[in-house]
Amino acid sequence: MTLSSAFNLINSSFGAIGAQSATIASNVANANTTGYSRQVANVVNDGYGGVAVYSVTRDADSALAAKLNSATSDSAAQSAIANGLATLAQTVSDSSSATTTSGSLQNGASPQAMLGNLASALATYQAQPDSAAAAQAAVLAASNLAASLNAGAKAVSDVRTQADKSIGQAVDQVNSLLTQFQSVNNSIVMGLSSNANVSSLQDKRDSIVSQIAQQIGVSTSVDGNGSMSIYTDTGLMLYQNTPATLTFSPS
Repeated sequence: MTLSSAFNLINSSFGAIGAQSATIASNVANANTTGYSRQVANVVNDGYGGVAVYSVTRDADSALAAKLNSATSDSAAQSAIANGLATLAQTVSDSSSATTTSGSLQNGASPQAMLGNLASALATYQAQPDSAAAAQAAVLAASNLAASLNAGAKAVSDVRTQADKSIGQAVDQVNSLLTQFQSVNNSIVMGLSSNANVSSLQDKRDSIVSQIAQQIGVSTSVDGNGSMSIYTDTGLMLYQNTPATLTFSPS
């Protein structure tokens, strides 16, 4: 072995050790970073009998990521339904302020409870037709029933209005995220073609997909050049080389 070959061997070894050390340091520094995937330095033999880091790849589980995105979508959907039902429950709850079994506080303030109060007041008035107090109680019970029905109708309208607003905001957010996704995805494809380390970009791309999953159910696939395509959980294309544009018309 010539002196030149020995120096080349030493240099390649130090270079490989340095690259591996940098990868390990990054893994340690980002151990608690949300969305970070552990990086692996892939070592190969070089032309001088030494070693070199050929590439740095991520130790990521695509199947687990898909399950996480699915769970995220399901959770967001159930949360939206729960919030709507919590508002609508005010129109049917019979125990929101139950303190007695009779009178104006019977079983809360829902239409059903108010209807029961009216029936009770009318029965009392029927038994005491000459009682002004009984007559006033019947009128008040009827008024309370009307107010309860109006409040219920308003609650339903408010839920619908809020749903339209939330859907519109979600559509705008998904369109914005798809634009961000295109930029990152293109950088990944270019980086892979030049054998650059794109692990951080791939983490960022996965993070964007997770954010989209908070608004709509998605599935993904990766082409041979590293480009990712995104589809809705019903099979509609959201991104394939270029992003789709989502629209929504409130009614």
